[in-house]
Amino acid sequence: MSVIEIHGFTVEYLEPTGEPITAGGAIIDLIGNASFSGVDVIAIPVSRLHQDFFDLSTRTAGEIMLKGANYGVALAVLGDIEPWRHGSAAFDDFVRESNRGTNMWFQTNREEFEARLATRPARR
Repeated sequence: MSVIEIHGFTVEYLEPTGEPITAGGAIIDLIGNASFSGVDVIAIPVSRLHQDFFDLSTRTAGEIMLKGANYGVALAVLGDIEPWRHGSAAFDDFVRESNRGTNMWFQTNREEFEARLATRPARR
């Protein structure tokens, strides 16, 4: 994990390997600690997300996004999500709507994510 300042945002980058992130207590701790530390955005590699995240019927993605919103921490999912977008019209709609908002974004890579931050006003 590394925390850096980018375009007025404090960003916590999670490592690509580690325990899969689910909607349980671990995500609450992760987001709560980030909020307490002044982090604006947590960048989460696709490889860290549990498969339930990509199945909207589990409500995992919505619960994680809600936790972030409640704590004032945006979430950015970094990596290739095309297989899940093509496999589910609902997930594709979720990604498109999320990318229009301020609480969760889906970006292909770190460079694309950082370019997005450059176009947004700082959260705090």
